[in-house]
Amino acid sequence: MKKKTSLKNIGLFFIIYTVIYLAITGLIYYYFNAQNKSMVYHYDGWYQHIKALTYYSQWLRDSIGSLLHGDGLKTWTFGIGYGADIITTLSYYCIGDPLTLVSVFFSRGNIIYLYHFLLLLRPYLGGLFFAAYCYYKLSHDRYDQKTSIAGGGISLPVMIGAAIAYDFSEVTLYLGRWHPYFIIPLVIFPLILLGVEKIFCEKKPWLYIIAVFLGGVSNFYFFYMMMIFTALYIIVRGFKNWNISEYSSYASIESEAYKRKSKDDNYKSKDDKYKSEDNKHNSKDYESKGNKNLVVSGIKSYIFGILPFAPYTLLGIGLAAVMFLPIVISFVQNPRSGLDFAVYTLYEPRYYVRLLRNLITFVDHPMYDTQVGLSSPVIAAIILVFCVKGHKRLKVVTVLTAMGLILPVCGWGLNGFSYMINRWTFAVVMLGCYILVALFEEIMSLSAIRSLVFALLCFGYACLLKGLHLLNGEDINPRDNARVSIKILIIFALVVLVNSIVRSNSKKAYIKRKNVFRVIVGIAAMALTVTSVVYNIYYGYEGSKGNFSQDFMDKMNAQEYETQIMNNEVLAVEKAASLDSVSDSLYRYSGYDLVWNGGILDGVSSTDFYFSLANGNISNFLTLLGVKEQFTFGYQGLDERFILNTLANVRYYTISAYDETQTQFVPFGFTQRYDVPEGEIPWSTVTNYKVFSNVMPLSIGMNYTGYINESDFMNASLTERQEMIAQGVVVSDEAADKLAAMGYDACEPEYTQIDIPYTISVSDGVTVTDSAFVSTVDGGTVTFNFQGMPNCETYLCIKDLVCKDEENARFLLTFEGFYDADAQGEPYVTKTLMYQTPLSQFYSNWHDFIINMGMRADASYSIRLTLPADATYSFDNISIVCQPMDMVAAKMMEHLSEPMTDLDLHLSQEAHATDTVTGNVSLSKDSLVLLSIPYTKGWTAYVDGVETDLVQADVMYMAVPVSAGDHTIELRYHTSGLMAGCIVSIVSLLILILSMVYVRSKGRKRISADV
Repeated sequence: MKKKTSLKNIGLFFIIYTVIYLAITGLIYYYFNAQNKSMVYHYDGWYQHIKALTYYSQWLRDSIGSLLHGDGLKTWTFGIGYGADIITTLSYYCIGDPLTLVSVFFSRGNIIYLYHFLLLLRPYLGGLFFAAYCYYKLSHDRYDQKTSIAGGGISLPVMIGAAIAYDFSEVTLYLGRWHPYFIIPLVIFPLILLGVEKIFCEKKPWLYIIAVFLGGVSNFYFFYMMMIFTALYIIVRGFKNWNISEYSSYASIESEAYKRKSKDDNYKSKDDKYKSEDNKHNSKDYESKGNKNLVVSGIKSYIFGILPFAPYTLLGIGLAAVMFLPIVISFVQNPRSGLDFAVYTLYEPRYYVRLLRNLITFVDHPMYDTQVGLSSPVIAAIILVFCVKGHKRLKVVTVLTAMGLILPVCGWGLNGFSYMINRWTFAVVMLGCYILVALFEEIMSLSAIRSLVFALLCFGYACLLKGLHLLNGEDINPRDNARVSIKILIIFALVVLVNSIVRSNSKKAYIKRKNVFRVIVGIAAMALTVTSVVYNIYYGYEGSKGNFSQDFMDKMNAQEYETQIMNNEVLAVEKAASLDSVSDSLYRYSGYDLVWNGGILDGVSSTDFYFSLANGNISNFLTLLGVKEQFTFGYQGLDERFILNTLANVRYYTISAYDETQTQFVPFGFTQRYDVPEGEIPWSTVTNYKVFSNVMPLSIGMNYTGYINESDFMNASLTERQEMIAQGVVVSDEAADKLAAMGYDACEPEYTQIDIPYTISVSDGVTVTDSAFVSTVDGGTVTFNFQGMPNCETYLCIKDLVCKDEENARFLLTFEGFYDADAQGEPYVTKTLMYQTPLSQFYSNWHDFIINMGMRADASYSIRLTLPADATYSFDNISIVCQPMDMVAAKMMEHLSEPMTDLDLHLSQEAHATDTVTGNVSLSKDSLVLLSIPYTKGWTAYVDGVETDLVQADVMYMAVPVSAGDHTIELRYHTSGLMAGCIVSIVSLLILILSMVYVRSKGRKRISADV
């Protein structure tokens, strides 16, 4: 009967939950549709997430075909920046998430529908898994009254309301709309904790192992956070099975028996006086020993209770190793790892003001991504924790969670000891919603005094929130949102108070109608929770209120999406490549204001990259050559520098056809090759581009005869380093020794650059010292006057730049070049430098820069630097250098005199993925063939079928030593750690299967024995 009732309740929960979820989802769709918007966020959502999902669908289809034909798995593409590993780069976005596997069935255009569907499916599943966790945990807690958290039954309406609040917190409504993978922990984390409970209650580890596996393959970043919280949960949860007071009480009872016995002995005989005294001492000794032994026993029980989680966790991670191991290897090499970000002792005061509001309302652009946005009854339940008796563990966890939101060091640690950010608030949401379900029975039995205290605390929070709004002059929308949320909070508090008063004044009548009151209060809680969620959505999404949808791409169907996703410079570049007959070769494009990740879908290589897991060698190259770029995982070009573009095999440079001012950025050596007329290229009906072609005879392989030690390279200046890589191949000192033993000569660079003397003039509010510019105004200027040289790239070089300011996390410095002294007339070029301080989450530890003011036939005479803010801009050295182009062009032509020919990239049909690159060279002397392919340890080189040393060269590229004559060079790629991870996953799967078979057979034998 109980089982039937339970199944009935589960079915009822599922129906009501689904109906409410779909209704709220329909409301969200309505707000986006009313603004003619899709749910693809216009920045990261468009440039990263949906492109990654689209490419993944293409790659899955190709991979299935390759595996069926025995061609192996192709895991490299040149379409991601300079070239990147597909699995590790896109694992942060879609690869590994089981739900995205269905993308294999979706064409490029139809991916827009799958993207929206998954955005709405993930929270729905998260709510179901959250409810399953609550139901299982609280159902088992009822049978242990001494340690019960719920203290009784589970209210179906409250469970539904809490699941809806869990689904539509601001983690989903805000962060989840920006970054779809931020919803993943909302789905996986309840499953992991449910698995933990099954181990504690039933000794069944299977769900836990599978949940850990899902977390490990879905997203490494959030898996790290989830496992930290899981470890803490296990540690705290383990104490539930070990109550020291129980052991102490048991020991006390036994010692009391000895005390009574010794007391009786006192009446037997005075001659036994000493004997009775001994009995007293014995009883004390026994009590002490009993307590000690039982505490030791309890500690052992605790340790052995949580110890099994270690192998279970390792087994789950082992199952995920096929994805987990390659990502860990890539993550260690990620340029963002190990940077010395700033960590506050406390956040700035305005953070705490916004946090108080963010707990209960929708907040656009939160500080440090601290999004909570719970419904009002959930906040009330959190307050209620401190108004009820007992629940010590729950109180401690709540306080510790609050401390996590208060202290920056917690966000820093949970973010992998990187920068301060609170993307772990999914755990806050789960805790709050769980408390609402767990404490419902406490609400039904709360005394009038305690309910009054609870109501006053809710009212106090409401007054505090309103007062802070008045003091800070918040905008009308968040103020209205807070006002409604406060009203719902107060109504819920009054419901609790009225229920307590009625129960206190009419106990007999209340007891008779207890179930009725329970249903009424439960429905009220659910209604208020859903109402609070709806209002948060209204104030966040509605056009006349928050209008959050304005930051999203316009609504589009499949055909429109396919048109829009390819509406960038790539089609123009592909047309130019077709006219130049290089479509089947490896070529790159660069340009001004490129569309992020524009070449990924068609496999066209570029200098443009914007994904979170990046190749650290590329970032190191940009750092050591002083290339001004945005951040380590987002870069668009090489500052139009001739030497760097030639080494990178940049054949094309694009600018907008509608903005003539962009011609100022066209690098030396490029001439206009193709001007795209509107409508000529299919789909290109919105944006047109001018394409400029490199006059150099570029090749994927350039030949050098000499090498340069890395130690010499590191001791050179920024501009000297640039000339070094134009004359020799920079290799590690260890590799240099090997090359020397093979007969290669060290290169002695000959520098042609010219240092130009200059004078400085400043505007009002700016002072100059030997090592700093100090500005007391915003927009102060520093002008460098000098006698430049014609036909040179003119550089302003800054060594060890540090912008010091306690408030600004980034500074946008502007550099303008003039043909006249004292910055007279109109600038012929304007460059900007975005300097990120350790306070910025995009900090890259970049302090050395070369600002290329371009190459002109006429000489430059002045450069004006505009300082954006009142701050101190310190530096070690500033120099102006002119680099003659004719000399370096001649030197680069020498290296291109014997290029690699007959190139075959072995690309897959749809995803343009590869695992093999082959080409031929004909060399007049022993040479180092420099390959314009980013170096990673996954590459292996073969010359004429014989494996050959592959040397990391020029920081980010690789070189192969090849003897004189005609040779075939073959490069093979495998994802580092993929094969080892696959083996570990297979072994782990076998262990799991064998364990399940063993446990099942053991269970059958036990049943047979009982019979």
